[in-house]
Amino acid sequence: MTLPAFAQDWYIDAGDISISAGENGNNVTQNGTTTTDPTDTVIKSNGSSSNTVTIHADEGKTVNVTLENVNIDTSETGKAAVSVTGSGNTNIELNGNNTLTSGGWQAGLEHNKKDSNGKETSGTLTITDTDKNGSLTANGSSGGAGIGGATFKDAGKLEITGGTINATGSNGGAGIGGGDQGGDADIVISGGTITAAGGSDPRPGAVGGAGIGGGGWGGNATITITGDAVIKEAIGGKFAAGIGSSLQGKVSVIIEENSTIGKATGGAYAAGIGGGRQGTGDVTIKDNAQINESVGGNGGAGIGSGVYG
Repeated sequence: MTLPAFAQDWYIDAGDISISAGENGNNVTQNGTTTTDPTDTVIKSNGSSSNTVTIHADEGKTVNVTLENVNIDTSETGKAAVSVTGSGNTNIELNGNNTLTSGGWQAGLEHNKKDSNGKETSGTLTITDTDKNGSLTANGSSGGAGIGGATFKDAGKLEITGGTINATGSNGGAGIGGGDQGGDADIVISGGTITAAGGSDPRPGAVGGAGIGGGGWGGNATITITGDAVIKEAIGGKFAAGIGSSLQGKVSVIIEENSTIGKATGGAYAAGIGGGRQGTGDVTIKDNAQINESVGGNGGAGIGSGVYG
């Protein structure tokens, strides 16, 4: 059944939530009932929940959602805590402290470039913090990025304009970017304070993901860090850059305007900022951008190429 629009808060504790853009607001479905909600849907939680949020924006549509003190942990169910789909755009506003921990091979906050049918989507996921009071901790699982692609998946376009963000990938998943096994990433960060760590699989021969950028085994990355963004720390996994590509990936990094890099650390044989091991590409630093510390791993450049890159 569909109910008329009225403002309300949606509690994830009560059941899975699905949100899409309707004609006069967002269509929000929970426990089999669909309600037409005002265009900025607010999701809350009373405690930790294993229920999920799915946001879908069709082409030409925009869905606005606020996460307010939400804590979702799906590590036991194998699902993505929050997934963003469709070729339209999604804006997620952060209020209070939010934690998303996924299970299976999923990203913590998942936004894949292609849908489950293999169709490429072009929508942008934008994370905002208009009131400057929001934070997000996002943890991927078994090769999923903290924010971005699931295992084997390229990330859809990602933009971060604000918030205190802590994103951790699993195994070869990037902290922010592509999933393990060659996940690409297209990322613009123009605000906020960011800490991101790519995952590293401890098994011999395994490959890690970039802190910000490509997923393990050939993940390419296009990254722009601009405005007043602060990258507090970006840590690459094995063979992956702190900010850039993973093993054998291609990268384009632009760091500009008044942005600041606190510390970027490459994994084994990778650059702090630039290419992973055997990675290729370009790094441009201009305007008043400030790089405080950038350290390559085991022969990788601080800024530039990884070993054999």
